Amino acid sequence: MEIETALGIRYVKLHFLLEFTGAYSLPVNKASALRGGIGEMLLNANCVMDRNCDACAFCSECLVQRIMYSKMEIQPAFMSQGDSVGYVFECEDYRDRVFEGERLEFRLILFGKSIVYFSQYLNALYALGQTGLGKDGARFRIVSVTNTVGEEILEGNSVRMDRYKVHTLASYVRYREESIKTEARKASKGLMNSDRPRVPEGLMNSDGSTVPEGLMNSDGSRVPEGLMNSDPSGCKEGNGGLYTLRFRSPLALKYRGEFLNDFHMEALLEGICRRIYMLDCFEGIESEPKAMMPEVIPRLISQGVKKARVRRYSMRRDSAMLMSGIEGEALVSNVGKEALALLLAGELIHIGKNTSFGFGRFRVKACQNSLPPFPD
Repeated sequence: MEIETALGIRYVKLHFLLEFTGAYSLPVNKASALRGGIGEMLLNANCVMDRNCDACAFCSECLVQRIMYSKMEIQPAFMSQGDSVGYVFECEDYRDRVFEGERLEFRLILFGKSIVYFSQYLNALYALGQTGLGKDGARFRIVSVTNTVGEEILEGNSVRMDRYKVHTLASYVRYREESIKTEARKASKGLMNSDRPRVPEGLMNSDGSTVPEGLMNSDGSRVPEGLMNSDPSGCKEGNGGLYTLRFRSPLALKYRGEFLNDFHMEALLEGICRRIYMLDCFEGIESEPKAMMPEVIPRLISQGVKKARVRRYSMRRDSAMLMSGIEGEALVSNVGKEALALLLAGELIHIGKNTSFGFGRFRVKACQNSLPPFPD
């Protein structure tokens, strides 16, 4: 099966800007709070059976069920009914307090059939702004909604659906491949960070030892031990590239029955293939996770990892819950074309559990030859 077929998943990525109307305390994890708040507003507007879903005669036609809990075209054996794959919230603003006039940015990615529910999300977000976000009831107004190229979708009280752009995961991967090549060309011409800083302190080898400072490049800059091949020019294109993976939200991923406590390349790639497969099933695309795996697994050189926990309150269940995972950064080598395509796809779709709450978001960054990564 061609990977291009598996990456035929449609998506829309929307950028939201909110402005608070007063001083409020906020939940630290905004992605989880926004997802929960929007779900609550959808129930308020659409539920006709007092939220008793198990006894509801309209459950199969329920708009909230279709929006928040994905109805699969192909049902994977490992996936239970009610799991959410049709959307992802992203927000990396961790303030716990805001004042009047301060703003909050977040992103909403809709996949497959969920793309048609934009107006429902928008109306629910508007209602949430009137009701308030989090326990403190932080009220806000929607300042703007833009597409991936910055065009305004919301103009006053009008929605510009002609600017509501549908893309595919394959087109995203191609775009990122080109952007990485452009960054590499700029770096080779000395246009980016001439000091070429080292890998951040504290990165650990896979055996738990600290990465030492040590080897010198021909220009005098240092690289961590182990990054250079016998050829002193470093990691050549024929051997695969050198990249950093920076997890910007917790990763909760099972591998061989256990949740990861540190990064593992085969586990990460299997997690991406599994996520692509789930989205393929949502779209009705025939695919096979094992057929997507690259023949050569990239080598994990070093990593810095820490445990992360996110406390979430469910209004639907009227209970608090704790979601946990790991965060940090990994340095990997021997990343071939197939592996890179999967990693870049993983950037957009997120991986592991709790992706609808923003979990499993990471970013791929290329290193110049054997040199350490450039900072963001």
